[in-house]
Parts: sequence; structure tokens; C-alpha cells
Amino acid sequence: MSLLDGFLVDEQRLAFWWIGGPGGLGKSRLILDWARLVPKKRRWYGAPRYDIGRATFLFHSAVEWRNWRPRRPTIVIVDDIADQPEKVGFLLQGLGQREPGSLDYPLRVLLAERSWPDRIKEVTDRSYFTDHRYRPEPLVPALLDRTAIRAMAQDLSDSGAILKAASDDVVDSVFKTSQGLPFFALLLLLSFGRGELSEGLSLTDALKEQSRRMVAKLLAGGLKPNHLPLLALAVFTRGLDWDAARAFDTDLPAKPTLDAWFHEDCAKEIPGIGPDILGERFLLDRFSELAAPSRGNFLRSAWGSRPQACALTLFKVHFDFPNDPLLGEIDAVPEDAEAGLWWGRVHGELLASDTVEGTRKDRYWRLLLKTGRAFLDRPHLQLALAEGAVNAIFDFGIHQRWEDLAQARPELRDVAERFPDHADIQQAFKVGEEVVGKHKK
Repeated sequence: MSLLDGFLVDEQRLAFWWIGGPGGLGKSRLILDWARLVPKKRRWYGAPRYDIGRATFLFHSAVEWRNWRPRRPTIVIVDDIADQPEKVGFLLQGLGQREPGSLDYPLRVLLAERSWPDRIKEVTDRSYFTDHRYRPEPLVPALLDRTAIRAMAQDLSDSGAILKAASDDVVDSVFKTSQGLPFFALLLLLSFGRGELSEGLSLTDALKEQSRRMVAKLLAGGLKPNHLPLLALAVFTRGLDWDAARAFDTDLPAKPTLDAWFHEDCAKEIPGIGPDILGERFLLDRFSELAAPSRGNFLRSAWGSRPQACALTLFKVHFDFPNDPLLGEIDAVPEDAEAGLWWGRVHGELLASDTVEGTRKDRYWRLLLKTGRAFLDRPHLQLALAEGAVNAIFDFGIHQRWEDLAQARPELRDVAERFPDHADIQQAFKVGEEVVGKHKK
């Protein structure tokens, strides 16, 4: 909180900052708690929270942001920036390019996401961002230690959320299993309070139990069992507009019921369940309950509605549940051409990630290669294969896997030769050759 307070009162008239870190770290909760305290701090006033994907964005172009003149000290908070990176890019570009002295009051932009999406990186490398950046490194909330988890357990006991005190053994088990991540520590302590915390309970077990309890509450709150796949679809698409919902199922939940559950006006769309990792668990669990034909219809509806949003969800599922038995099915290649490109880019980005271990990267590369060979007539997938090959070549070179690099390079050249007039594929081939040249040096 003190670091955010420093960001608030910094002498810059305009300042950007970013809260990062893995899922379950409590980024959104930290922002919410801090925003509630903002009205008490000097001349600052609380500002609306623009939650991308759930709330209407204030402006839709860089020009509008550049011309905007706040009438009081203002904070713009953007959570889950990867949901709509283009709009975030407009925000940062428009505000960063304002004329000096054009703001009458201080303006703060606080962003939250696990890591920068590529389209945001293009913006954050520009001087109009770095000139107004509060600090070059993100604010990463601290992991909980045993003392903090013990205090959390005591608070839960005092509030009646759990009916018995947590022993040192329980605190130690929660600390080890949660890895100090606050959201998971809370889930595990609540499981303990219900008598469900046993030796060897995993985070996945705790999330599955939370997903099961959520279903019970949804049904008790007026939803029907056939509404659950629709909510899972809204998780996959990161919000589902009502026309897409009607195309999926004519029997829709009542809007007042959804308003009450999500604590927001659902007139525009059905929101996804959050936080992300719990929504992903809900998605996998509800998908597992569908019969095979219904699974195909579910995936077609999702990718046909919002392919870029589906790609982001799939990317996060690969990170959070890499060994889930249903991942292979939910990761099926979509039929739509544009969706196929985004599907392929998910696997290409996984190949580029520093946090994905080598054997998983090998699996993603083989899948992307197999898919590209199976759909030689689909340029979108061939572009995804070319982009993935560049990332694979880079990764193989970094780890000095020269034989694998030598095998990947012809795959990229083959795609380029089959699509000589495809500018993006030719650009990927050019970048790939440049990467090979750097590794040779």
C-alpha cells in the first residue's frame, strides 16, 4: 500500500505503473483495497474502475485520450489488460503524447496483468510511455510467509468463516501447498474450516471444490443446470454478448439473476467468472460434463464469437492447468480460419515463454508442426506455424539445441516457399533467418 501511495503523490502530473505477478497473487484485490482508501488521501478522489472486458471503455482511440481533460485528480485503473490490448495501447499512447502542461490535475494510470501482452510491449518501449513511467520495474505483491498465513487463519477464525483455529501443522501445509499465493492460501484455509483439508490436498483439488460449491450456489440462486455451460462459455470468451448466448442456447438465464450474482449490470453481456484461475477451473469442470457432440458445439460457439479472447483464455489455461486431462480436447484446432490463427499463436507464444519448461515446449512445437502439416491449405494456420517456428528456433538456439534448430529451420523455409506472396509469412521467414544468423555468431 505504501508503494502505491508513493505512486499516487508523485510529483509528475501524469504517471503510469503496472502491478504484475502470477495468478492468485492478489493483484486485483490489492487494487480494490487501495482504491477504497484513495478518497482519504489528500485531494484525490475515487475514480471509476475500468475493468476491460466487463465495463465500457471511456474512449476508443488515442486521439480521444490525448484530448481528454479530467476535471479533478483522477486515477484510471485497468485490470486484466490482456483482454483488450488495443484499447490499452490507445490509452497509453494518447495520454503519453499529450502536450506538456495540458493536464490541469494529476492523472495516474495503474495497470494489472501477469505479464505484458506483445501488443502492449510495442507501446511500452516508446518514449511517450517511458517518460511518464513511475518506475521501470512493476509492483509485485509479496508472497505470504507462515506468519502471514497464521494471521489470515486467525482473522478467518475470528470472523466465523472457519470454526476452529488452525494448528501449526495446518499453517505449514497451507504455506507449502499455496506457495505463498494469497488466493490459494485462502482457499486452502476455507477447505480446512470445512474439514476438507487433508494431507496431500493440491491446489487443483481446492479449486475443484470451490468450483463445485460455486455450482451449488448458482443453482440455489435461480439458475438451471443447462445454464452452467453458458457461464463456462462466457469464461472462455471472457464475456459473452447476448446474441452469441442465444445462438448457443435459447433457454437463457434471467438478467436480474445474473445481475445479482455478478454484482453488475449484465445488459451488454454475460461476464466470465473470476478470478481467472477459478474461472478456468469452472470452464474445465463444466466442459468435462458435456457429451462429445456438445463439446464440439461449445468450442465452435466460443471460437466463432471471440477468437482473440478465446486464445487468451487458452493461453492462461495452459499455464495454470498444463496437466489437466481435458486440456487436449479444449485445445482442439478451431475450424474458422481467423480462430485457427489465434489458436496457433497461443502455442507460438508458449514456445517463447521463459516460464514454460523444455519438455512442454517440445510438446507444443510438435503439436504446432503436426497441425501445420495437416492443414497445408489454410494460410492462417501456416502463418501461425511460421511465427511459432521463429520462436522455436530462437529457443533452440538459446539452449544450444543445434540439431533441433537445424530441423526447425527447413519447416519455416517450406512455409515461406509455399506462400511467396504472403507478406506476414515472408516477414516471419526473414526474422527466422536473422535469428539463425545471430546464433551462428
